[in-house]
Amino acid sequence: MAAAEAKIRPGEASWVEFSFNADVEPNKFYWVHLPAQSKVYVAVQSSRAFATNRALEDGKLKWRSQPKGIFVFNLTPQSTPYSGNNVRSGVNRPERWTNCWISDPHKSLPQSIEFEFSENKPVSRINLVFDADLDQNIYWPPPYGKLSYGMVETMVKDYSISVDDGSGWKRIAEVTDNHQRCRSHEFSEIAARKIKIDCLATYGSAEARICEIQAFGPDK
Repeated sequence: MAAAEAKIRPGEASWVEFSFNADVEPNKFYWVHLPAQSKVYVAVQSSRAFATNRALEDGKLKWRSQPKGIFVFNLTPQSTPYSGNNVRSGVNRPERWTNCWISDPHKSLPQSIEFEFSENKPVSRINLVFDADLDQNIYWPPPYGKLSYGMVETMVKDYSISVDDGSGWKRIAEVTDNHQRCRSHEFSEIAARKIKIDCLATYGSAEARICEIQAFGPDK
């Protein structure tokens, strides 16, 4: 798709800029390939951004996923792959796209995600799928894995669900100490125009994550 080269000053640890000047399609994954160079080392961070991966060539033209973090990099312009639209993709895990909403990590919780129907819809059940950090290796010790029995940090711990029928928000569910990836909430039918999920706390992550939100009427 595009290639770029850069010069590296010897004996110095610094950022290196590669200018691709390439147009990319939204909501699509891309690989960045760094050919091996003698005595050139790339920094690796222990945690991986959601739905990203680092792979190494094994010398047999086969790429193997690496569990220990990803390369440290910045993108210009900044990428925003975790928007609220992802919870309506129909897929609740990374596949051809991230398929996850992640709240702003620079803002403290609580944070919320809200969506609006084109008209009032009968709703009596709402399903939620949270991020249980399924990509994390539970067999490696920290910082590269979660060799422990504790709850994963990314799980939403406390949250509430509100529905607006046009006359204001009505809270229809409030949960504390959640430990399940998939939750289903049933309630008396409401002619909903808006639905809002307030994420109040996690088990340690700075941001809240929801992979899918589904709303059903009484006939589903």
